[in-house]
Amino acid sequence: MNANKSLARNIETAIATPSNCRQSTPCNYCIHSNHCTDERNQVKPKEFTNFCTTVVGEWGNRCMYPIRLDLYDNGCIHNCRYCYARAIHIRYKRWNTLNPSVADIAKVERKIQKLPPGSIVRLGGMTDNFQPIEMKYKITLETIKLLNKYGIRYMIVTKSPLVSYPPYLNAMDKDLAHIQISVTSLDLHLKRLIENTLPPDQLVHAIYTLQNKSFDVAIRLSPLIEEYMDFDELNKLGIDKCIVEFLRVNAWMRGLPLINYSKYTYKHKNYLHLPLEEKLRIISKIKIPNITVCEKVPRHHDHWMADFNPNKADCCNLRISSPQILMDEINNSRLPKDIREKLLNGITGKEIMRENKKKIRDFLEIVGKPHVYPKPALEVLEGYVRYILKNVDSPDEFKDFLRK
Repeated sequence: MNANKSLARNIETAIATPSNCRQSTPCNYCIHSNHCTDERNQVKPKEFTNFCTTVVGEWGNRCMYPIRLDLYDNGCIHNCRYCYARAIHIRYKRWNTLNPSVADIAKVERKIQKLPPGSIVRLGGMTDNFQPIEMKYKITLETIKLLNKYGIRYMIVTKSPLVSYPPYLNAMDKDLAHIQISVTSLDLHLKRLIENTLPPDQLVHAIYTLQNKSFDVAIRLSPLIEEYMDFDELNKLGIDKCIVEFLRVNAWMRGLPLINYSKYTYKHKNYLHLPLEEKLRIISKIKIPNITVCEKVPRHHDHWMADFNPNKADCCNLRISSPQILMDEINNSRLPKDIREKLLNGITGKEIMRENKKKIRDFLEIVGKPHVYPKPALEVLEGYVRYILKNVDSPDEFKDFLRK
């Protein structure tokens, strides 16, 4: 690790300032300049219209939270060299780190109004909703207020400490907000080899702030690259919760320094991944109390969900325990009205939730996402519900049934 740090400093000093950077003095946000506040670097942004998407396909079927709100697009000041979104935009010549497109807040509200109760949306999929341009336009802050207004839960994924600043702390609802702050390295010089983000100590401080305010917050090691992470320092931080996502490699990622690419031998789709045995070896170095893995490889995903992740239905391990969430999910399922009412009658007290949370969640893994489940799964669900209707006639009997 020390050798990596020394080499990183040498490489960092050799990185040229980009041609569109007009300042010579680095700011405290990114390695090159204070782009966000320098009026010379500002032009009127284009409107970003495709700000709400639903992930589909193989990954969408596994992800518990496929609805995503990206409020800025076509550019991100972090400019992460491993980012697939950056690679896509660069390919089509629409990547602009200084002036991303900006969503229209009125249109964002109309979209939020149409989301069903019980939805959980991810804020930040293709770009970071808390990048410096947010300090000027505050679209993310206003979106959080709208999500609170309509009772929609939200999962924030960011590389910025801005989420822990007073305006956002005061705006976020602890019952609705879930925050993941992404950290790739605890060494500034290593970190800046692959991304233009703030010093890691500021991100760690943001996690402490949110943790001390009792928010559902986690450090997200995304991507986790063994050569960039000091695991001894990580384990000393006193952070309660961790989410891991391993690096996936393709041709345009092979330029990242210090990485031993020969270990990436497992091929899935167009990417190379670490074998599961390597991932298990690396993750054994993490001693944070609550660890969960977000995985792209189906066979590896099945292993983590069955044998490692604390929440067998949710690889993000969000802190969700309110009976109202379960009621919302049942109400928004495709089940006939009489079946929905029967189930709701059985989930009427917090004591039922506390004692039977896992069984109810396992059941709602199917009920809560009928739009992505195939017909056979719904048929299994119908059979399960028919059994409940035949054998359960009251909340107490439903409680006894769940204990079996």
